[in-house]
Amino acid sequence: MEKIEKKSLIWLLPLLLIALAFGLRVYQIDQIPPGLWYDEAIHGLDTLQIYEGHQFPIFFNTDNHPQEPMFSYLIALFYGLFGVSAMTLRLTSALLGTLTVALFYPIANRWFGRRVALYGMFFLAISKWHLMFSRLCFRTILTPLFALGVLYFLYNGLKKEKDNFQWQPFLWSGVLLGLGQYTYISFRIVPILVILLVLHEAWHQRDQGKEYISRMIKGGGLVLVSGLIVFLPLLMDYIQNPYHFFGRTDEISIFQKGILPGLQFIGANTLKTLGMFSILGDSEIKHNYPGEPMLPLILSLFLLWGIITAFRQIKDYRMAMLLAWLGIFLAPGILSQGAPNTLRTLGGVPALCLLLAVGTEDVLTNVKNRWGHRGLPWIRGIMAAILLYSLLLVGYQYFYKWGRDPRTAQHFNINEYRLAETVREQAETADFYLPDVLAEQRVVQFVTRPVVYREYKTLDDLPQPGTLKKDMVIVSLNPNRYGNINTEMLNEIMKRYPGAWLDMDILGVRENPWIIALHIPGNGQSH
Repeated sequence: MEKIEKKSLIWLLPLLLIALAFGLRVYQIDQIPPGLWYDEAIHGLDTLQIYEGHQFPIFFNTDNHPQEPMFSYLIALFYGLFGVSAMTLRLTSALLGTLTVALFYPIANRWFGRRVALYGMFFLAISKWHLMFSRLCFRTILTPLFALGVLYFLYNGLKKEKDNFQWQPFLWSGVLLGLGQYTYISFRIVPILVILLVLHEAWHQRDQGKEYISRMIKGGGLVLVSGLIVFLPLLMDYIQNPYHFFGRTDEISIFQKGILPGLQFIGANTLKTLGMFSILGDSEIKHNYPGEPMLPLILSLFLLWGIITAFRQIKDYRMAMLLAWLGIFLAPGILSQGAPNTLRTLGGVPALCLLLAVGTEDVLTNVKNRWGHRGLPWIRGIMAAILLYSLLLVGYQYFYKWGRDPRTAQHFNINEYRLAETVREQAETADFYLPDVLAEQRVVQFVTRPVVYREYKTLDDLPQPGTLKKDMVIVSLNPNRYGNINTEMLNEIMKRYPGAWLDMDILGVRENPWIIALHIPGNGQSH
């Protein structure tokens, strides 16, 4: 009975941290961030090809927007559970983000022990970097999850080499390596990480003999070969459609204008990317409150100490793994325009949290050794205060400072989102006609589902008076806000439908609304 109780207590803290991670990722997810970003809507529409169209594409390229397929297939599963909605899109990311935190503990516990694993798990649970993308429908949320899996099985395989060759861990690492290629563009760099780690271990274990080294190299080869086999279907698509592979990289690469101009950017981008943790963060408001560092200052100091500790112990496979892991995933941000970029580098966040945990544990151990057991209550109290402060600060930065900033709403297409909601809510009583610029907007197309609205460009696209079976709402951009756009057509529409009344407040925006609407009663009578 005592053993059972002790085992229950061991898992109590990890379960509480999973609950914390889940709470942070789903709290007000229908409100923060408000609206829906264009890329999220494309994911939603792409997934409908699977869920409703029963098509199974190997790659998506809606609006020349190349996307690997795995995330959409996972969203399709959640469509089946929760229905098709913007909420389901973001809930998919929230649950995947929570799963990453949950799997982080047993993996980190095997690598570094319970204390470091718990610290790292807490840092990952409250990480603003990871939290941000756990609440957005961006496929990059899959990269930390698959990176964890690849490196976990690779570690198991390499550590078991001291006894005898066991192919299963290497095979599973390779399968996850191949599947990871179906997640996000930055995962393409992970095979380099695998090669570096195998070579590191082979070099530092060379005194074990040639046979041992040969088995280790064979294990690394199995990872790459099995990964290639799983990757083959997508590789064939890349061969047949080179744009699927090169399209996005060509658009964002620093070498877009040539090798020499690109090399000049590397130094500056490296400093910007390293500085995003404690000095100046991502300036893209969809990824971060512009310029805000990713870590509280006190935690950035622990991270620095963790990195120093890892370099001091670079012969230790675990430390080399963390440094290489973080460095490899920072590379896509360094080699692309717009550094620092937290979206392209997200795959390194588990390594960051582990380095942070290693630094925290090392600092606490040194302080404990100097102060002795008498200072233990003070150490625990100070550490608890730091952790609580970090949690509250992240909550304030994300939910209040960023989440309620008007610029955030505008960048997440709040106007188009509200229009789409209005169309969906009033569809039973009125037919909506939208100008082509709005009718073809992806957020409007996704959020209005399953409502069918009409598109118009000219008066000929509108029904004749007396033929309306129910009320009609004709939406237009506001001429007072956009110059003389549509003014002439609006006048013609009002002449055609004498019973129409002008709604300047269709979305509840009273001051200079961006759209207006003409309501035409179905019975032809005036309002």
